[in-house]
Amino acid sequence: MNCERELGVSTHAPAPWQVEQCQSEIDLEKNTVLGACYDLTGKTAPRRIIQACTEALDHDVLEVPQRSFLFVGRADAYFALGDKQRALDDYNAAIKMAHLLPANERFLLYTPRADEYFALGDKSRALDDYNVAIQSAPHNAALYYNRGLVFIAQGIDGAALQDFDTALELNSKFVPALRRRAKIYAARGNLAGALADYSQAIQLQPKTAALWSDRGQVDLGRQEYGSAMEDESRAIQLDSKLASAYYLRSVALADSGDRAKAVTNLRTAVSLDPSLTTYVKIKGKTVVLELPPPL
Repeated sequence: MNCERELGVSTHAPAPWQVEQCQSEIDLEKNTVLGACYDLTGKTAPRRIIQACTEALDHDVLEVPQRSFLFVGRADAYFALGDKQRALDDYNAAIKMAHLLPANERFLLYTPRADEYFALGDKSRALDDYNVAIQSAPHNAALYYNRGLVFIAQGIDGAALQDFDTALELNSKFVPALRRRAKIYAARGNLAGALADYSQAIQLQPKTAALWSDRGQVDLGRQEYGSAMEDESRAIQLDSKLASAYYLRSVALADSGDRAKAVTNLRTAVSLDPSLTTYVKIKGKTVVLELPPPL
């Protein structure tokens, strides 16, 4: 870096303001290099990121600890392109430098690799990496939420519930954790708990159709058909293509005795998502609509 070289050849000690100015220039250059290796805007092409990261790595622009973030940025780009092996190689290269970073920054390296392992279906390794990440950043709600998803994938709902509880203790407005906890509550028969979580989530994100539909399904479980129809209707207003909302509204209408409207809603639901026929049971001339599990 030019500023460092200029100070290095000086025959006398630089003035404090010169040191401060140079450090600012150095920090700016480092941030520029790192910024080029991440899709900060959501619009940067992965191949452009790969090129920027590779050039920075080839020219040793950053010190060894910070080079780990270049590997992570390039790994993210490879993964976006579907090149999973190269992505994993780069994540592994970054992890090898993890011990050189401050303990509270190491989660930045372990979390992306955990995400890839989870995407690849390697739940055991994903769990190991999330465990390390949480040790690095024990007050990061998102890490507990992500680990909770791994526990759900492993069928360990109790551990998942504990992680969602912790995530919400750290951030009571974490809507994804509220929704996931509500689903576990509903599956376990704790309909009051599920209703409370969905209601809080709706207050935080009132324009999210799926939340209204989820709460409507809990209403059905409580045999509150009027409330169920209101919630499912609200969901349909927000998203007219939400098949599950039409199906659940058809269940509420059928159980309320309005068969004609129930059939109309069921037909719409099945036209949008044919898989919903799984929950339609026909016995002779009787049609029974079953509730799907909380999704």
